[in-house]
Amino acid sequence: MLSGLDDAARSRPMSRSRSTWQRPVDRWLFLLLLLASVVPFWTVAYVPTQDGPSHLYNAVALRQYVFNPDGIERLYYELNPSPSANWVSHIALALLTSAFSPRTAEKLLLSGYVIAFALSVRFALGNLGSSARGFAILAFPFIGGWALHMGFYNFSFGLAFYFVVLGCLVRTESSPPLRRAAILGGVATALYLIHPLVFDLALLSAVVLVCFGAVLAWRKERAGPGNFGMRNVLWSAFAATIAFLPGVVLQLAWIQKRGVPAELVWLPTDTLWALLWQLAPVTVWEESEAAWATALLLLFVALLFSGLWLRRRDWTLRGSDGFLVLALVLIGFYFLAPHWAFRVGLLSFRLLYFPFFALLLWLGAQRWPPALRLSAQIIAAVIAGGFLFQHAVVYKRFDPYLRDYTSLGRDVEGDSAILALTTGGTLWELEPERVTLRVEPFLHAAGYIAAERGLVYLNNYEAFIGTFPLRFRSEIDPAKHMGDPGQVPPDMDFLRYDERTPASVDYALVWEPGPWTPHRWLSAQDYRRITDSWWPQLREGFDRIGTSSTGYGRLWRRKGSPER
Repeated sequence: MLSGLDDAARSRPMSRSRSTWQRPVDRWLFLLLLLASVVPFWTVAYVPTQDGPSHLYNAVALRQYVFNPDGIERLYYELNPSPSANWVSHIALALLTSAFSPRTAEKLLLSGYVIAFALSVRFALGNLGSSARGFAILAFPFIGGWALHMGFYNFSFGLAFYFVVLGCLVRTESSPPLRRAAILGGVATALYLIHPLVFDLALLSAVVLVCFGAVLAWRKERAGPGNFGMRNVLWSAFAATIAFLPGVVLQLAWIQKRGVPAELVWLPTDTLWALLWQLAPVTVWEESEAAWATALLLLFVALLFSGLWLRRRDWTLRGSDGFLVLALVLIGFYFLAPHWAFRVGLLSFRLLYFPFFALLLWLGAQRWPPALRLSAQIIAAVIAGGFLFQHAVVYKRFDPYLRDYTSLGRDVEGDSAILALTTGGTLWELEPERVTLRVEPFLHAAGYIAAERGLVYLNNYEAFIGTFPLRFRSEIDPAKHMGDPGQVPPDMDFLRYDERTPASVDYALVWEPGPWTPHRWLSAQDYRRITDSWWPQLREGFDRIGTSSTGYGRLWRRKGSPER
């Protein structure tokens, strides 16, 4: 598949001086960054992510649904029979929460993700040559980037497993076809079960690398008799086809069940360019991160041109050049793909990871002077450290507010249903001078309360969209009988929910940290119309029983419910 890779990367000479001092530097930088990437999770009570609380809650609800037949979860939910993925993080969290508190379980999952991602990158690079492993440091800014803080846990683990698939593609190149198909089949099917989109990108990557290998084989056969590169490529194509076939079949079954999307949404080209220049996968919280993102982008560009310059006297195509071609294909796919399809959104942000991953593998496979390699690693480590420091600072800023939000859970009885009425999911209402637009940690923060107190979370968007383990029963579905609980702010008629369904809204948590601001998607008029509709319903059907210490959060209990 990557014909010519051996002589391009694996057999490069290495001086004794480098083997005695630079390899330990590689390892120590890697281990230091690995530790530094995990520590911030354990310095706060709650890691600020957008969808993380929802995933944590659904994992607890799934465990309760399976092992507690008399629990309240059976009244509101049913298992989703769709042949979808997006189950891996839920199962992992369900197992962890059986032994640890929900908050600790989430931190263990995030720590495991960081370690898995870093080791997967190092594994993939190691198959390109022992000296390539040092370039794993360039991946650290992506590990703790946008996807993680959006709470896209399945997608994040999929990113890690993407490197495992590519590493196996290289590692098994000389293996017998059936053995190769078995190994690749196992990792590719696992990747589909983790996240279908990343599986699709891995499939596209395999196709590109096989085609590139076919070009190299064709050139070798033209060079003279006795070269059987094309035969090896055909066997590689056969092995890859067998390997990816189970995932393709499962995905086609899922598409057939859901149907072809009626509407696809594309972003304007200038917006896509802006996301690329901003390096959107690594910018999360503040404008000050833009400097580190720019530095990282310039480092990738500088290394790209340096690698090409070092080869100026020998432009012979090598097997590792397939990764550079792959990076170009993935950039093109980023510009051509929709931003929204199959009820999966923010595709442009997700797709932008992969060109840099392919470029990272190409950079690792090049022959670098030791001083230049070490300089790149140190610069990458400084950039990664800058991101980690800013993330740790932001965690500390959010933590008091998340503690304030979840403190209202102390007054909520177990086996109840809670509805969150949230006017804003981020900190622009709290500290307007420090704006964050990409991640909204308060959007699903009630999921923490529901997970810790054993509640039903009526804003549970995962139970609406049909791609996660649990879904609401049709006769209870809040989206059908109340409105849209996932909207911010939610536009719902929740007072008569118990008259229309066999369920009820037992508690309502209002989080209103500030007035409407121009940053919101809604106009001021629509915002006031929606929020003004809450208060008559709350006054008529609920009693106010608690207020958070900041005054931003207020808890209401349905009238007639027994007091604690």
